[in-house]
Order: sequence, then structure tokens, then C-alpha cells
Amino acid sequence: MIEIFRDRMSKSGLSLHDAILRNVKNGLRNGTSEFLFQENKEQKLCDLMKINVISHFYNPKKYIGPPPPPKQAESDPLSPPYNEKVNVIHLMGGPAHYIIPNKDLVKFGHIVISSDNPRDMQGEPLDDRDFACLADIFSEFDEHGIAYYNSGIESGCSQLHKHFQYIPYDEHPIVDAILQGRKIPFQIYKRQMEWFNFDSIKKAYTELLDEAKNGRYGKQMKAYNFVLTKKLALFVPRSRARSSFQIIINSLGICGHLFLWETSDSRILQYPMSTISEVCYPPIQ
Repeated sequence: MIEIFRDRMSKSGLSLHDAILRNVKNGLRNGTSEFLFQENKEQKLCDLMKINVISHFYNPKKYIGPPPPPKQAESDPLSPPYNEKVNVIHLMGGPAHYIIPNKDLVKFGHIVISSDNPRDMQGEPLDDRDFACLADIFSEFDEHGIAYYNSGIESGCSQLHKHFQYIPYDEHPIVDAILQGRKIPFQIYKRQMEWFNFDSIKKAYTELLDEAKNGRYGKQMKAYNFVLTKKLALFVPRSRARSSFQIIINSLGICGHLFLWETSDSRILQYPMSTISEVCYPPIQ
């Protein structure tokens, strides 16, 4: 079912915030969504760099090894028609997006926000429709949570249709380290922001993208992660998606989350920041 929201309200008067959480709850109830990781298996890791990283272990019934890179499919799972059991919001009136409960939830409330233009592809720059949608989402969730854009295959995206994601979740240890002024062992570009509104998001994204393109790694940058959380806009150029230990690092990885299997190389737990750093570029001194 697709429910139309214009200017963040449906005909029923239900708020966008409440509809999103209702749809995720329905997905858990009818089996179209489930949690990606094992419960009570999170570990806080810290190596010689003294920056915390959180490890999460995949549910072994769902994931037994790294998936192959995404490729163009005959049917696009992020565009209509959707599974009739999935409750989808079509957000209009500035934004032009489908809001879909993620089938693999990192945390409760995890959503995929997909462009409603079937020709839009991952890796294309964010535009005014995207900025409007991001501003609406953050307004609905009182400026909390994390939104992120994995710009292409080498930044850890799993689908090729243009989309970004949002999770109402605020524990991101590398972001905390950045806000504390700590040195990060990979190149980042950042802007601290007062609000996540349309103008501020557009300005931050445009400036950070230009800064990265004109920087040392601009010509060799294969993809990037763009993150909004904790009044911070973060832009990280990427060299590749997979670490030498064959785990995929996406925007959440850049923010301090490692997604592991029980069989993952134990050296990841010993050297978490090194694992993340190797898929990025060295910091410019």
C-alpha cells in the first residue's frame, strides 16, 4: 500500500513521524522487515588510536558471508510496484520520494528513502528534492538520528537506484570523536550546523562536495559517504567498499559501526580503526 503525504501530512491527518514508525512496526509484524543483527552482541572496541568503534554481528540465519556488489536488476526493489504487505509513504510537496521500511533493520525506525524518478541513479549528486526530504525527516524526528547517502558501489551502497537512509539512532562514536576535535586517521570534510533545514543541508552538501572535488583526492575519489547527524555534516571520500578482511564499510562504518560475522577475522576486533581507514584516503596534513 502506498500512502500519499503532501507537506508532511496525509489525508487522515497522521503525522509523517507516526506513519513511518507505524509502517516499520507493521513490517516487523508481517515479516517484510527484520533486525539485521543478533541481539545483545554489540561490542565496544578500542585500539591504539583510542577511538571507540561498535561491532555488530549479523544474524547467521540471514547472512553467512559478504554479498556481491549490486548490479542492475530487471525489477527495482526501491520503486513501485512494491510487495503488497509493505506500507510505503509517497512524500510530495517539495520532496519526491518513497519512504520504505528497510527490510534489514539496523535499529527500529530504519527507513530507505528512494527517489520517485525511476531514472535517478545512485552516485548522482543530491538535489533540491533530496534536501527538502532530508529537512522534513529531521524536522519530524526533532533533529535526532542519522541520515546518510552511500554515493556508489565503492562507498558501500547495496542498490543502484538513487536513495538515502535514515535511522532514529544517535550512538556514533567516530562522529563523537570528530566533535571532540580528535584526529581521525582518514580524510574527512565537515561542517557543523545549527539546524538541519533545507538551506543549511544544501549549503553544507554543496560546499563539502566542491571542497572534496577540488582537494588532493578529487580526481581519484571513486565514491563518497555523506552523513548528517548531531548537527554535523560529514563528507568522506572513498577509495573502495571492502576492507582487506572482506567486510563492507558504508556510511555507518565511517561513523563507527562495523558489521561482522561470527567467522570474521579476529584482527578486525583488535584494529577496528585501521579496518575503516583502509577503505578511505589518508588525512591531509
